[in-house]
Amino acid sequence: MLQLTDSYQALRLAMPGFLRKHVNDASLAEDLLHDVFLKALSAGERGQVPTNLPGWLYRIARNRVIDHYRSKRPSEALPPDLMAEEDEPNPTERVLAGCMRPMTEQLPTLYRDALLATDFGGAKLRAIATDWKVSESALKSRVSRGRILLKQSLLDCCRVELSKTGEVIDYEKRAQGPSCGEGSCS
Repeated sequence: MLQLTDSYQALRLAMPGFLRKHVNDASLAEDLLHDVFLKALSAGERGQVPTNLPGWLYRIARNRVIDHYRSKRPSEALPPDLMAEEDEPNPTERVLAGCMRPMTEQLPTLYRDALLATDFGGAKLRAIATDWKVSESALKSRVSRGRILLKQSLLDCCRVELSKTGEVIDYEKRAQGPSCGEGSCS
């Protein structure tokens, strides 16, 4: 909770400007700021505060602005600067995605090759199944099992925090070792 208090003091001056930029109303920006920190306090009481607190608070603020526009003018489009950010990849997801290839290389050959060809190589299942002389069903099974093993490998190496929609909010490395992609996810 101390970390949240420190972040509140640091962001209390900067975040209203961010909010005012998006809503053009100082009192509304102040109301939204209170909503942001109330949500953060609620998460803090449940022990769900991520390590990247400022980034998390700005994401809450951005989502609160979007919710405001949706509730007030459901048929009106969001401002372009809010929409553009949706198309940009989440930086936390991008870093974590960089860990996937080294972790995939550590999987058993049967699953590793299937994932490298499909998920990393972008090849079609039917084409790979034909080339490898296996049924499409068997290849789907290998890819599915490979993804399960990869997910378990990731969760063994990192504590991953997801939003309600499944978006990566934050992660923290748990261990160092060969199954953790040789330190690629620092």
